Amino acid sequence: MCGNHTGGVKINPFFPGKFQPPHLGHVLTISRIIDKYGFVIIGITDDGEHVIKKEAINRIFKQIFKEQVICIYVEGTLVEQTSKCIPVSFDILLSGNEEVLRWAKKQGITIERVHRSQGIGFCGTDLRRLLENR
Repeated sequence: MCGNHTGGVKINPFFPGKFQPPHLGHVLTISRIIDKYGFVIIGITDDGEHVIKKEAINRIFKQIFKEQVICIYVEGTLVEQTSKCIPVSFDILLSGNEEVLRWAKKQGITIERVHRSQGIGFCGTDLRRLLENR
């Protein structure tokens, strides 16, 4: 499972998140990551509210991105883990979540901040509120 060449070096990028539910912001961010690296490992964490099952999230991302993604499951909240508990080998952690980036930096993990997409339908919190009110 190797990423594309970036500057002649193979890089395995890791993009963790709850993805509850997966939304357009996730799709756009993952698309940008794939454009840069050719591949991404998506880490589906098991924290927070569950609007959709992890297996369904995996199917959604595989249907959209085909072989350019591998989805793995991470138990609990990522920031409660040690880097040794993440069930995959990767070279760089990509996130727009400041808490995740601070945690990764403390673990000695190479990080890259990805910008979160803005707009209606681009935020899981807003979508969960809509689902609650229906």
